[in-house]
Amino acid sequence: MDIVFQSLDLNKITYAVQSYSGYLLEQQIDRLQAMLNKAKKWALVSVLYNLREILENQYYRLFNQIVTDPQHCLNSILPPMCF
Repeated sequence: MDIVFQSLDLNKITYAVQSYSGYLLEQQIDRLQAMLNKAKKWALVSVLYNLREILENQYYRLFNQIVTDPQHCLNSILPPMCF
C-alpha cells in the first residue's frame, strides 16, 4: 500500500509544487495534511508524512538544481557568486 499511495497520491501533491504552493492557503495545506494523517490512520502508509517538510524539501531541491546547474533556465537570473 505504501508504494501505491506514494505513486498515486503523494506524486499528485508534489507534482509542480514549487509553482502552485505559493497560492495554497493555510486551510488548504491543513486539508492536505489531514488527508496524509488519515492515510496513516487507515494504515495505507507506514510513515506519517508532514506536508510542510515535503514542500520545504521540494523548494530546496529546486533551488539546489538552479544553483548547481549552469544550464538551468533560471540560473541566469541569479546574482553572480562572490568568493
